[in-house]
Amino acid sequence: HSLESMYLSKHYWVDWVKDAEDERLSDAMIAYWTSFAASGKPGAAAVPAWPAYSEASPKAQELGRHVGSVAVPRADAMKVFEKVIEAQEKERAAK
Repeated sequence: HSLESMYLSKHYWVDWVKDAEDERLSDAMIAYWTSFAASGKPGAAAVPAWPAYSEASPKAQELGRHVGSVAVPRADAMKVFEKVIEAQEKERAAK
């Protein structure tokens, strides 16, 4: 998680070759984090919308060369985590 610190502070590593995309990503990350800290929602006028997760239309927010919502990567592979969570919830309910 050291990369986000670099983008949030705009203090790039000494050997980092910064380009315009880095600046754009940094601005977006700062806007999302600031909005989330102030309101509990990661949205700001200057950046693409960050939609709430919905099982009907599963989206993730991509922060990189592209900033915006995308289909959840490897959604089928994530189903194993849903099974684990369901099992844990059943175990807790049985206690």
